Amino acid sequence: MGQQIDPILMTRYLVRERRISSLVRCMDFAYKDGTGFIFLLELYPGVQLWVNDFKMREIWMPRIENYHYLKLNYCLGGRCEVKLPDNRYVYLSSDRVSVDLNAAFGRVTLPTARYLGLELLIDLSVVGKKLPAAWVECGLDLCLAESRLLSQKGSWLGLAPPEWSQKAQALAEHITKGDMELADYRFLTMELLYLLKKGSYSVSAAEQTFLTQGQRSVAMRVEQKLNSDLSKKYIIPELAAEQGVSPSALKKYFTQIYGKPISVYLREKRMERAQDLLSVTQLSIADIAAEVGYENQGKFGAAFRKITGATPLEFRRLNRNHYRYKEN
Repeated sequence: MGQQIDPILMTRYLVRERRISSLVRCMDFAYKDGTGFIFLLELYPGVQLWVNDFKMREIWMPRIENYHYLKLNYCLGGRCEVKLPDNRYVYLSSDRVSVDLNAAFGRVTLPTARYLGLELLIDLSVVGKKLPAAWVECGLDLCLAESRLLSQKGSWLGLAPPEWSQKAQALAEHITKGDMELADYRFLTMELLYLLKKGSYSVSAAEQTFLTQGQRSVAMRVEQKLNSDLSKKYIIPELAAEQGVSPSALKKYFTQIYGKPISVYLREKRMERAQDLLSVTQLSIADIAAEVGYENQGKFGAAFRKITGATPLEFRRLNRNHYRYKEN
């Protein structure tokens, strides 16, 4: 029988818990067509470390009454949508750090259906009363951090430098392996917090791109249309006109959410679809080329080889042991 994760997390998932070590447990969960893993350990009473590994388009999170948590999220890979209190959206991508006091609830979008991140979760109602001694000695002041966050509507976004990123990556790997002692996890976490306190990681206003709900909807409708029929040829000015925005605006909105230009996104989706068709169907190469929007087999073959390193026929043969098909 599925077991629910801690109250702050999801409640709509089929969840199975397993132990990685005496300190680390892993929650495997599934929802619709997605799967995920959450590795978590308790550093101190009221302080948890998580590694979130999601392969889905959205995560549902319940509304938490009397929310009193401070969260630090660091993106190791993929993208995650963050909704700000003023109904604007920003997207965490690799090497971005967010610290916030705002509760995430409802549907949280993962635009690329992939997110890997390190999260530090602090229950201020517990830790605010008694900070870990090592944190106090390093001058880590949660009251000051909370005050500064409140002056910024509860959210802060930063770009981590290489040193910080390397340490965060190492900590995440140790959590998933469960191969350290509690004192080691505490030290590495404190080191990250200290470096964050001492460093200047803020993202300038020029580097930050926020989207309104309307701008977000424009990009998502276009993404849905692209995926609805990969055989069609799409013209950006025409797509923009349908949405009532300029081509430059559409390009900006789309790249902000999905992390790549429309042309790159579309090419990757076409190649993914082509690989599926080569693996699991008996369609000819020419038919597959047409199915994914290429005028002829030659252009398709050249594009496919550039992306995968193999010709379509080579790819099909390499998958011979996994799928049944009839070569034409």
